[in-house]
Amino acid sequence: MTPSHRWHAPALTRGEPIASITVRQAQILAGIALGHTNVEIADRLVLSEDTVRTHVKSLLKALGARNRAHAAALACSGQLEVHVRGDYQRSAA
Repeated sequence: MTPSHRWHAPALTRGEPIASITVRQAQILAGIALGHTNVEIADRLVLSEDTVRTHVKSLLKALGARNRAHAAALACSGQLEVHVRGDYQRSAA
């Protein structure tokens, strides 16, 4: 996978979260905001299309978005405050 195919979670801001999403959902949201289809997102993240579809459904619910276009608008508006949850951080030893 080349670096140009890697996606990063959208920038996070401080304050009260309006949604709590996983790192994977943040990657999916980035793909949606870029106008990618489920197939394109699946290719880039090395997932099945069905897995992406499942993530999209849970992402829309977490964001309170009516559809992909609404989620993309939220992602691009700069007003979406998201705290990403997940176990991707190393614990202090």
